[in-house]
Amino acid sequence: MKKTNLAKLISNGDFEEARVIKHEMDMDEFANEIMVIAFEEKDISVYTFIYYLLSSEEDSRLHRIACNLMCHVFKDYKGAYKSGLFHTRRAIELSPNYLAYREMLLFFGSIPNKLISNQELKEVCAFILSKDPNNEAVKAFQSFKSHKV
Repeated sequence: MKKTNLAKLISNGDFEEARVIKHEMDMDEFANEIMVIAFEEKDISVYTFIYYLLSSEEDSRLHRIACNLMCHVFKDYKGAYKSGLFHTRRAIELSPNYLAYREMLLFFGSIPNKLISNQELKEVCAFILSKDPNNEAVKAFQSFKSHKV
């Protein structure tokens, strides 16, 4: 029921009422609902709603949602990956010790139009491994890079 109401409110641009529903959910539930709505509706106003929330309650988790929207749902829009990278960098600024946000940077170094330099990728990998020597994301990325022709 929440998803239907949330989807309708977002589609109608009633972001304040949608915000009320957001605050009735935990962040994981909200993030999941947003992604489901976005994939089902393919409506860019879902991203606009997240940006609306960011304008008044900036949070690294909202930036992660924005990044996921840009890089998965709206990836075919020109500049979507660049927007996703912006949100990832901002999430890192807000929560510098949360390694999952740094792991997201590895994605931007593996896409065809790579948005991150090799030097930055090395630094990101080194930082993550200094905190988590057995980090699976870094291992997978390094394996991917070594098998790439």
